[in-house]
Amino acid sequence: MKVLAISDLHGELGRLDQLEPVLRRVNPDLVVFAGDVVKGKKRGDEWLAAQKEGRAPNRDLAGLREEIEQDVKTLEAFLDRFARWGAPLAYVPGNMDSPKEHFLFEAVSAETAHPNVRCVHGGGWVFKNKYAVFGFGGDISKDTYEDVFQFVSPRWEVEYQLKFVDDYDQPLVLVFHIPPTQIAKTDPEVDVGPQVVHEMIKTHRPALAVVGH
Repeated sequence: MKVLAISDLHGELGRLDQLEPVLRRVNPDLVVFAGDVVKGKKRGDEWLAAQKEGRAPNRDLAGLREEIEQDVKTLEAFLDRFARWGAPLAYVPGNMDSPKEHFLFEAVSAETAHPNVRCVHGGGWVFKNKYAVFGFGGDISKDTYEDVFQFVSPRWEVEYQLKFVDDYDQPLVLVFHIPPTQIAKTDPEVDVGPQVVHEMIKTHRPALAVVGH
């Protein structure tokens, strides 16, 4: 199977215009997108500031609602583009693709209209009966849950929702937004990858693992 793996659009829809000729040239069997369709700058900045200052993020932040509305439109445009291209797409959300309820609502709506545009967050897709594609998006923490300013889930959700991946006979494809440990580091050399992603890949030994971030 030929897979085109991409990630981290961060709201720059113009990059899809650059992607289209690549898609036509490569002609992949499946496109895998590993998260961060939208930019979510205001939400992201407020989340980081709140973490640094040891407080709850401000849900009454000026401009927050407008940013969310714009990001929903960006997500709709992203999914519509792949539907029009006719390219089978398996994707997960990134940590910026919040609020969760908005992202997951749009994902279900798109899948209802276009079965080949499939969100595999917390679940799977047996693609053409040849590959079992499973994923878990967003950031993954030890015990933090956040659904407005960031897409963050506790590790137990990953373990619970992906515990059935070995029940399939097809070769496994795993998709995460955040990479495993020892893969991606930020300044000053802070490992951003959760141990659970490393454990999932090591335990289930997929034919292919795709990560973003």
